[in-house]
Amino acid sequence: MTKLALNSPPERRYEMAVMVWHTVAIPVALAAFFLCCAFPPFWPFILYYLVFMWLDPRPERGTVLTPFQRWTRQAWWWKSFASYFPVRLHKTADLKPCFEINPRNDAGQTVKNVLKWWYKILVWWYFVITFRSYRLAPKATGQRYIFGYHPHGIIGMGAVGGIATEGAGWSKLFPGIPVRLLTLRSNFFLPFYREYLLSIGACSVSRSSCMQLLRNNNPICIVLGGARESLLAKPGKMDLILNNRFGFVKIALRTGASMVPVLAYGETNIYQQLNPDNSDGPLQKYHKFMTKYMGFTIPLFHARGVFNYNKGILPYRNPIDIVVGDAVDR
Repeated sequence: MTKLALNSPPERRYEMAVMVWHTVAIPVALAAFFLCCAFPPFWPFILYYLVFMWLDPRPERGTVLTPFQRWTRQAWWWKSFASYFPVRLHKTADLKPCFEINPRNDAGQTVKNVLKWWYKILVWWYFVITFRSYRLAPKATGQRYIFGYHPHGIIGMGAVGGIATEGAGWSKLFPGIPVRLLTLRSNFFLPFYREYLLSIGACSVSRSSCMQLLRNNNPICIVLGGARESLLAKPGKMDLILNNRFGFVKIALRTGASMVPVLAYGETNIYQQLNPDNSDGPLQKYHKFMTKYMGFTIPLFHARGVFNYNKGILPYRNPIDIVVGDAVDR
């Protein structure tokens, strides 16, 4: 085991802390939820939250980004997240903006509005944030995009650091195109973790959600390979799954959206996967069962740890270069 050097620069320690939080966000969120369930005084709030979680339309609603979401996407920790690998964006063509570029919607104005309405957000956060999102929303130009992201990798770190947030400076290369990253609907039934996803504007990848987002002129990013492609993620290889993955083309035709290919070089190099070559082994049967009946699977993987370089669940510090292609019109 190779231990971590104790004289690492502070910047790398910040990057490590951010990556630890993002990696363990699901177990921490679930642990916090079950801890609250262990205390009877919290039960009325837990019951209310579960009912709200079930009825909450935000993952499927497809409205414009709220001020809080815009602030979260531009937060400083996403730059540390992207610098961890690092995640780099490469622009190959100019894309027409989906919204008019409005200087009043910059990070400073967003923070000002959030602080101004803090007391209302605490009490009526759902209604206030929804109202403010329409009030501050820039005017749509009518341009719509579907970004098709490949490969999926084990977790899809590049899509988070490069497209869903401002970690790699997306809005500087593509102003007026605030992309919404789409994920499985089941992720929005994970207590507390769903709020983490919603805070950066993530939505469900269901057909109805895609249609609603595009009708509201919101550009979307779909990781096309899905769970099956994550099982093919191995360092030094880029195996893609394209068969039976053309639903996004039908959505593009119905909504008049342009399709933009996105290829992330290095996405498969940040984890080692425990995937024996025996296609009939118990591990492969488990993956097939999960994919068939649950819609997703969790590959068994490893990489580095907090205090070592070769044992743990944190990703390796290998670069991820995301190349964004030209728009393919109908």
